[in-house]
Amino acid sequence: YRQDRNGAAPMGYWTAAEYEPMDRRGMSELLHIGGMYRLLDGLKAKHPTLSMDNCASGGRRIDIEMARRMVPLHRTDWQPQGGAVQTSTPAQGIMLGLSPWVPLQGPSYSSGTGGANNKHNLTLFLSELSSTDTTTFDTRNTIAWTEQLTWLNAAQRIRPLLIQDFYPLTGWSIDESGWLAYQWCRWDSQLGSDRTDDKPLRREEGTVSCAVQAFRRWGSHTVSNTLRLYGLHASTKYIISDWLESRPQEEQADSDTVIRTGASLMEHGLEVLIEGQPGATMLLITAVHVEVRQ
Repeated sequence: YRQDRNGAAPMGYWTAAEYEPMDRRGMSELLHIGGMYRLLDGLKAKHPTLSMDNCASGGRRIDIEMARRMVPLHRTDWQPQGGAVQTSTPAQGIMLGLSPWVPLQGPSYSSGTGGANNKHNLTLFLSELSSTDTTTFDTRNTIAWTEQLTWLNAAQRIRPLLIQDFYPLTGWSIDESGWLAYQWCRWDSQLGSDRTDDKPLRREEGTVSCAVQAFRRWGSHTVSNTLRLYGLHASTKYIISDWLESRPQEEQADSDTVIRTGASLMEHGLEVLIEGQPGATMLLITAVHVEVRQ
């Protein structure tokens, strides 16, 4: 079930004098919203497995009550702006602002045809990368589509991270002269399941896998940024790799692999280099092996 109803559209009816006298202002809106909740609850009661998509020009009805009932698979109608500089900055701001509250969400963009603008498309792809995908792609440009398909396949193994613990690594900003970055971490308790006792697993047990996304805006003159990470195990060693690498998580490190301890990444930070303007990168932080603290 998909509901697409702009929040402001019925406002004229709710406030019109012929429908609502001055001493009753607000009652029409109250009854309308209450009726909508009863409709949604009734649908869920009759169809418990029903998927319900909350859309209202994208994000105009993402509130606590609606978040209890539906998920925004199309979080906004905003699209990248045309002109000399196409920017993904608003998409990055939306991701950082919404993700702490609504982890299950979907993007709202079309990839375009690629070609000379394909570097922008990669930045846009990472800016909109979400736990679900409602993207549209133009497959007529074979070269661009082949590259986009590579991104989609690589993203499949990362999506389970994108509904897990979320950490902003910079402040929220849509300033085109700055950077924005955030991090997702997944705690995998199953990797500590070889224990023989019945005690519940603690957060320090098992292992942690993370994805770090960083964005350099088109007006930024800073090529690198050092980001202090969160949620890692201090004594565990982590492999740092680009998201497009095909290295399996359990692969042992070789001489070219970047390895840092959790303590180092959290205390001293991870230096991220982005040469393009605008540009984006995503790095995977994966435990070299499982360490269980006693």
